[in-house]
Amino acid sequence: MKAVIMAGGDGRRLRPLTCTKPKPLIPLLNRPILDYTMDLLAKHNINEAVFTLHYLGDMIKKHIGSGGAWGISASYSEPGRKLGTAGSVRAALGGIFHGSTSDGESSGGQIAQKGAGESVLVLSGDGITDIDLSAVIRAHEQSDAAATIVLKRVAEPTEYGVALLDENGTIKGFLEKPERSEVFSDYANTGIYILNGDALELIPKDTDFDFSKDLFPEMLRRGMKIRGHVTDAYWCDIGDIAQYRQAQQDMLNGKCAFSTIAKDCGGVLIEPNANISGRAKLIPPCYIGSGARIADGVCIEPYSVVGSASSIEEGASVKRSVLFERSHIRFDSELRGAVVCEDAKIDERVSLFEGSAIGAGTHVGAGVTVLPNVCIWPHKQIENGSSCKDNIVWGSTARRVEFDGCIVHGYADEQMTPEAALRVGAAFASRFALPAKAAVCASGEPISVVLKYAALAGIASQGVDAEAVNAASISAFSYTVRKTGCAGGIYVNNNGRNAELVLFDENGIELSPDAMRSVRAGFLFGEQKPTLDAELGIIGNLNGLEEAYEQRLLCGIRRELILNNKRTLRIGAPEQSGRVISRVLLRLGWNVERSCAENGLSPVFDENTIAVQIDNDGKISLSISGDIILGNSEVQTVIARSLAVNCGGGAFGLPEKEGGAELLVVPVSLPEPYRDEIKKQGVQLIYSKESLAEQRRLSFAKNAYYPALYEPEAAVVKLCEMFVSGELKDYAEALPKVYTSEKSIRTAWKDIGRMLRMLAEGEKNGELVDGLRLKRDTGWVCVRPVGTADASFRIVAGSRDSEYAKELCDVYVEKLTRLRDSEKDKNS
Repeated sequence: MKAVIMAGGDGRRLRPLTCTKPKPLIPLLNRPILDYTMDLLAKHNINEAVFTLHYLGDMIKKHIGSGGAWGISASYSEPGRKLGTAGSVRAALGGIFHGSTSDGESSGGQIAQKGAGESVLVLSGDGITDIDLSAVIRAHEQSDAAATIVLKRVAEPTEYGVALLDENGTIKGFLEKPERSEVFSDYANTGIYILNGDALELIPKDTDFDFSKDLFPEMLRRGMKIRGHVTDAYWCDIGDIAQYRQAQQDMLNGKCAFSTIAKDCGGVLIEPNANISGRAKLIPPCYIGSGARIADGVCIEPYSVVGSASSIEEGASVKRSVLFERSHIRFDSELRGAVVCEDAKIDERVSLFEGSAIGAGTHVGAGVTVLPNVCIWPHKQIENGSSCKDNIVWGSTARRVEFDGCIVHGYADEQMTPEAALRVGAAFASRFALPAKAAVCASGEPISVVLKYAALAGIASQGVDAEAVNAASISAFSYTVRKTGCAGGIYVNNNGRNAELVLFDENGIELSPDAMRSVRAGFLFGEQKPTLDAELGIIGNLNGLEEAYEQRLLCGIRRELILNNKRTLRIGAPEQSGRVISRVLLRLGWNVERSCAENGLSPVFDENTIAVQIDNDGKISLSISGDIILGNSEVQTVIARSLAVNCGGGAFGLPEKEGGAELLVVPVSLPEPYRDEIKKQGVQLIYSKESLAEQRRLSFAKNAYYPALYEPEAAVVKLCEMFVSGELKDYAEALPKVYTSEKSIRTAWKDIGRMLRMLAEGEKNGELVDGLRLKRDTGWVCVRPVGTADASFRIVAGSRDSEYAKELCDVYVEKLTRLRDSEKDKNS
C-alpha cells in the first residue's frame, strides 16, 4: 500500500515555532515530527510515500530527500495553490496511480482505472502516533467499506472532526471542528485514512476540496460505507504550543513508543557527545541532545528537552521547557513551561513563564520577565529589564480579547483597546484577495466610534479599501455589506463595559466558524506586515445606508394595508434597531412609543396597540389585546405561516414571485407542534442551530433568506402588517398549546463529547443539530451543551401535555447524570 503524507500546513497556531520551520520539522525530543511518521511507515513495510507540500516545502524536501534513510521511496507534490486536504491528495495521486501528462496531472478527469481498485493510506505529517497501521490496513481490506477513518477518544473534541458510529462500527454522522454546542461525540478524526478507488474518484481535479467538509459528507449522502476504526494507541495532533509540550511529556512518560539514539540513564535520555557537568542536577524524565553543554549548578527538571548544541550556563534552571538546537541560556535564568527556538539567546536572570515561546534568533536581554502565554516572534531584541505582557510580533502587542462565534469581544477599558481593534481589522482584511473593500460601522457610543476608526486603519494597512459607515443597526449594516460589493464588514457594538466586533462575510452573513478560526489565528499568530504607502487601502465613507435599508423593509410588506390602518406600536429594542423601526412606521402614519428594552414586555389592553420587545440577541416577544402574548418561537411560527401564504418580494437574491415560500430555515429548537403548523402550508423545513447567525447563514446558502425571519427590524414591520390584516391574531389563536420543561446538569468539558455520544448511541432517529434532538411519543427533547468556562447540558423537553414534558425532562436529566457519574466511578 502506498502512503500520502499531508505536510503542507503552515502551523499558524504554533507560531512562533513555525515562523522558521514547517510544522512537520518542529522537533519532538530533538527529532523532527516527520521522522517519527517515516519510522512508522517503515515499521509497517510501507515503502512508497508522496508528500503534499506548501509552506516551506523545500525544507521538507531537503530533510527527507529520496527517503533512502528509511528504505522508503519518497516523492513530492506541490500544487502551487490551495486545494484543501482532499484536493492536495488528489493532485499527489497523479504521480502514483497512473501515467501523468506533462503538467503532472492525470490525462482524465478521474483517477485512471489502473488505480481504481487500489487503496491509499493518507496520514498527517505533523502529528505523532504509534498506531498499528498493519492492523488498520487488514481490518479495512476485510471490510466492504469505501473508506476507513481512524478515530480516537478525546476530552476536547472541538479542535477535530467528530464521528458517530452505529453498532457495526459504520460512521453515521460526521462534523468537522464543531462548536461546543454542536459536539455529539468524543470520537475524534485522527486524519489517518484508508481510501479505496471509488472514494478517491469523488475528489474533483484541481479543486479546493476537503476530506472532512466535502468528501466524507458526500460519501454519506451517496450511501457509501465509511468504517470507523477506534484505536487505543497513542495519537497527538500537536495543534498548538500546549499540545506540543504535552506530546513530549507523554513520550517521556512512555505513553508513545518511539525510536531514539539516546541512552536511557535512569530516566534521563542522553544523546552521544552531550557535555554535562558532574555538578549539574538532572531530574528524570528529561532529554539531552547531542553536543549540548550543561554547566555547573544547572538544574534540569522533569519534562525538559535540551536540543543539540544548546548551551545552559551556571545556575540556570529549566523545568517542563523545550529548547531547540543551538539555543543559549545564560546564568541564573529560569524557564518554567517555556519553548525556546533555534539560535535564540536568553541572557542572565531572565524568567520565562508557563506557555511562553521565544522565536528563532531572538535575543532576550538580562533581567527580562516574559509572562505566561506570551510569544515573541523571531529575530527580536528585547531590552534589558523589560516585562513582556503581550505577544511581540512586529514590535507591537496582541491583547487577549475573546473570540466567541462570529464575535470578538473584551472589556473596552482593558482588552478591546484601539490597538486590539486595529489588529482584528488587519487579521480580517489579510484574508482578502486584492483589490477588495470592507466596511466598518459602529452602534454610535463614543467607544464604539473610536474602535471603528481603529478597525478601519487595520483594514487599510493590508491594502484593502476601508469604508466608514455612519451609526446604524446591525441588520442595516448587514444589508449594506451585501449590496455594496464589500468583501466583508465589521460591526462595532458597545454592550456596557464589553465592546464587541461582529464580523461579516461578503453576503452580509456572520462569519463561519472556519473563517473565524482563520481571523483568530491571524490576530494571535499572524504576521500582517506593514504595507508601503502606495499599497495602503483608501479610507472612504458610505452614506445613506439607513434610508436604503428602510426602503428595503417597505418593499417587503403590503404598504397600502398599513397606511390605511394606522395603529400604535410600543417598542422596546436596542437603540439602533428601535430607531429604524420607528422611522419606518412613522413614515406610514403610525404612532410609535419607545420603551426601555430592559423593562420587559407590558400587557396590552387597547385593541389598536401592539407591544414588541427585542432583546440583545435579536429574539422577539409581543403582546396584543385579548391576553395574547407570544415568545420568540411563537413569533417565528406565525411569521413563517404568513410567508408560506405570501412571501412578499421573495427571498433575498431570488426574483419576486407570486404565492408563498416553498422552503424555510428554522431553528432545531422550534417545538414539534409549531413545525407541524408551518408544514401544513406545504412548506419544506430545514433545521439550523439556534443562533440567529446560524439561521441566517444556512438560509442564505439555501436561497431561502427571508428578512422577516432573520432580521428583528424586518420581523417587527412584518408583524405590524399582520396585526392590521388580522393574520397575527388568527395565527396566534390557532397555535397549539405547548408546554416545556427545562433543566441543566453541570459537567466538565472533557466529558461533553463522551456523554452526548453515549446518549446518541442508545437512541434512535435523533437529529444531530446543535446538540441532540429526540422525538418521544407525544413529546420531544433537546439536549445541548452550553457554557463557556463552566460546562453544562441544557435539557429542554416539550409536549402538549405539561406533565409529560416534566417527566420527559426528568428522564433525560437522569440519563445524563448516570453517564456523567459512571466516568467518576471509573476514575475513583
